[in-house]
Amino acid sequence: MTSTQSSTAGQHGGNSVAVEIPGVFGKRVVTFTNDAMSDGKRTIAYKDAARVWYHAVNQSINFVPTAQRYSFPVASAEQRIWLNFGTTLYIGNKKRMDAWTRLIAISQRMIEPLAVQKCLNAIFVSGNTLRIGGVALDRSGFTKTKMFGGRVTIPWSEVAYIPSYSRGAVVCWGKKNDKAYALGTVPMSTPNSVVLPSLFQACITAAQKRGG
Repeated sequence: MTSTQSSTAGQHGGNSVAVEIPGVFGKRVVTFTNDAMSDGKRTIAYKDAARVWYHAVNQSINFVPTAQRYSFPVASAEQRIWLNFGTTLYIGNKKRMDAWTRLIAISQRMIEPLAVQKCLNAIFVSGNTLRIGGVALDRSGFTKTKMFGGRVTIPWSEVAYIPSYSRGAVVCWGKKNDKAYALGTVPMSTPNSVVLPSLFQACITAAQKRGG
């Protein structure tokens, strides 16, 4: 993966980072400034980004890898930048994986904290129930569809484990007899699933401040 940094003030001011996305018919460049990202056709300000998600898929035949796909979409109410790229038989896969990893690192630093704040405001300021995959979050706690049927609701004051990433999904946890158990998963291809760990922590803190 090749990335370049420029100290020249751009359209939105400040330094910029350009990430090259390798493709079959040439590369694609995505530029990140202090406050926005652009693919050359569309621009999304981080403060307007309402949904972000990313995932990777490895395909195989008889346990032999045949294709690798990487996806990184970011969307606002009016714009969507969807980076979707891959390769076959691991040809050039390192460059693609490096580019995808770089995109995630930038997202976690520049985009996701603002997306979490939007979600938090929707829940605790507007009083809405926010649904991300099979998870519903409100001021009192979260509700999750269980793996083998049924639903469980856990107040924020009783959340013992923050969701974690595992094999292309976000795992939500419960606690029984002082032991953690998996309530179910949300695929990382689900919009905003990747912010669930940070959002849970933010909701717990917000609920504590409210005395709930």
